[in-house]
Amino acid sequence: VSTVSVSTGDTSRAQASQGVSSTATAKLSAYDWGAFGELEVSATLDSGYVLKGQLISDPNVKRVRLPKRDASSHIADEWKQQHNVAGKADSEDGEDNPGGSGQHLGDGLSLYEEYRGFFVGGKHARGDTKRETDPNEKDLFVKNDYGPVLVPGFKLLASGGRLRIHHELLDEEIDAGSVVNYNDGQGAHVVEQHGVRVVQGSCGKNLAGHAVADPNAGASAGCPSGECLRLLPRTTTQVCVAPQVFMSGTSIYRRPPQHLQRTVAHELAHAISVDHHGETDLREVKWVLDPATNGVTEHSRNGSYPIEIRAESGTGALNAQELADLFALSSSFAELEVYVGSARGEHGGAHDCFMRYRSASAYTLEPAQQTTPRVRWWAGSEQAGTGMDASASGSGVNAASRMPRSRYGDSCSSLERGDCRHQIRVSDALPDLVLATNGGAQCP
Repeated sequence: VSTVSVSTGDTSRAQASQGVSSTATAKLSAYDWGAFGELEVSATLDSGYVLKGQLISDPNVKRVRLPKRDASSHIADEWKQQHNVAGKADSEDGEDNPGGSGQHLGDGLSLYEEYRGFFVGGKHARGDTKRETDPNEKDLFVKNDYGPVLVPGFKLLASGGRLRIHHELLDEEIDAGSVVNYNDGQGAHVVEQHGVRVVQGSCGKNLAGHAVADPNAGASAGCPSGECLRLLPRTTTQVCVAPQVFMSGTSIYRRPPQHLQRTVAHELAHAISVDHHGETDLREVKWVLDPATNGVTEHSRNGSYPIEIRAESGTGALNAQELADLFALSSSFAELEVYVGSARGEHGGAHDCFMRYRSASAYTLEPAQQTTPRVRWWAGSEQAGTGMDASASGSGVNAASRMPRSRYGDSCSSLERGDCRHQIRVSDALPDLVLATNGGAQCP
C-alpha cells in the first residue's frame, strides 16, 4: 500500500508515493461543520497515461460529492432524512407558526445554515438536542446580559410559543449588530437574522420591562418612531428588564421569581411581534370619596364623572360601611388609585396567557350598557398568566358562560389581538407591520 501525503503547495490535493501498488488509502477531513466539495481520484502511469477513478457502486460517477448529497444541494442527504426535510432546497426557510397557520413563516435561517449549525455557549450545537436549531421549528437567539435568573422566563416563552430559544450565546457568537448568522461566506443565506439582547435596566421608563424599538425602524411603513410597529428581532434594539432587587424610598424590595419570569417572557414576546390582548382599558384612575354624601367621583383620561361602585357578586352600590372599608385601602381614606379594565381590552381573552394584563382591580361593562352614574365592578386582584393562548376567546374569569358575568370578554380579535401563539414572527425577512389600533376607543 502506498503512503499518501498532502501536497505542500495545494492542501486540497493528496498524492501517493511512487512505486508499484494496487491500493492507496487517504482520509479526508472537513474543517467546517457545513463543508462540502467533490473528490476526484486519478492514477498516473509510468507511461504518462492518466487513469480517472470511478465510484465502485456507480462507474458513471467520476467526481464524488462530499458529503453524499444531491447535485443541487450542499447538505448531506442523511441529515435531511434525519430531520424530515428531504427534497427541500438549501435556501428553504418555511417553519410554520405553531399550530400551522400558514402565516409568518420562517426564522430567518436557511436550511443550509441550520445544517451547518451554530456555536452556543462555546460549543457547537449539532447533536445537542437542547442547543441545536431545528429546521421544523422556529429558532430565536437571545444574548442574555442580565443573568441566569432570567432563564425560567426564556423557557416560559419557548414552551408557550412552541419555539426553540438559544439563550447561552457568548459575546463572540453574535456580532456587534446582533446578527447571529454573520458567517455567511458560503452556502444558502436568506437574510441577516438578528438575535435579541436582554439587559438589566428600566430603559428610561418606570416599567418592569420594555422591548425597545429601533427609532429608525418603520419609516417606510409610516411608523417613524418604531414604537407603532409589531417588532421583529431586527427592529428591536434591546429588551430591558428591571433589576430584581430595587429600592423604593428607604426600603429594599425583591421582585418574586415568578414576576421576573412572566416579565421577560412577555417583553421578549413583544420583540417577535406579539402584542397585548387589547388597548381599551381605562387604566389608572383616581376615585375620590365625598364622606358627606358617600358619592364617588372618578378622574380618568376620559374626564371626571360620578360612579357607582358595586361588588362583583352584588347588584347594588356599596353601602357606606363597604365604601369606608374599600377606601381604607388608601392612606388618605378619601382618594383611591385604581386600575380599571374594559371589555376586550388588555385584560380580555384567555386568562392564563402571560400577554394578558393583571393590573386591574375593577372593571366596566360595554359603553352601551353603562348607566348614570357609571358602574364600576370591584373585582380585586387578577390571576397572572403562565402560558400563551392560541385563541382570542375569553376563558376563566373572561369566559362567556362565567357567572355572574364575563369580566373582560374576548381579546380584541378585530385588531388581531389575542391568539398570541399565532402572532409570532421571528424571521427578519418578514416585512414591517404597523400595529393596528383603534386609538384607545372601544374595540371595533
